[in-house]
Amino acid sequence: MEQHDGPCPLLVVGVGNQFRGDDALGLIVVRRIGAMGLPGVDVVEGPPDGAYLIELLRERECAFIVDAFSSGSPPGFVHRHDASLQRLPAYLFRHSSHSFGVAEAIELGRRLGIMPARLFVYGIEGRDFGTGAALSPGVEAKLDELTELIVADIREMRREREHHDHLEIG
Repeated sequence: MEQHDGPCPLLVVGVGNQFRGDDALGLIVVRRIGAMGLPGVDVVEGPPDGAYLIELLRERECAFIVDAFSSGSPPGFVHRHDASLQRLPAYLFRHSSHSFGVAEAIELGRRLGIMPARLFVYGIEGRDFGTGAALSPGVEAKLDELTELIVADIREMRREREHHDHLEIG
C-alpha cells in the first residue's frame, strides 16, 4: 500500500461488472466521482473479489463502497448503510457476480480487525443483471442522486477530519 504524507486519503471503491446490466452501477458512480477530482480522495474501480477488497480497505480511516443491490426492495431504491455501526447482510447482494462479495469481505475484515473505522456502503436496487443488459431505467434515474449523496458524505468526512486535526493541533 502507498505511504501518504498527512492523513490517509478517503477511499471510494466501485464494485461491479460493466457487462451485467445494473451490476455496472458501482463502476459508473466511481467514474463520475473520480472525474470530479476531489482532493484527498482515492477512487478505485471494481476489485475482482472480496479478498482484494479487504486489501484495499486495510489501514484506511474511512472508505465508501458502491455496488448494485438486489435485496428485494423496489428497483431504483437508494441504499446507504453505515457498515461501521452494523453488520451488512449478504442478502442485500443476491445477484452479485462476486462469489466472495462485499458483505462477506467486510465481515471477514471486521473479524480480523482491519476494517476502516468509518465504512459506508451505497447502492441502488437493481432490476436487470443479465449479461449484455443496459442499466435499467430505475437505476439510471437515480445515478445523480446516489452520486450526490456519496459526495456529500465525502465532504462531511473531510470536515470531520479537519475539525479533529484542528483539535489535535490546537
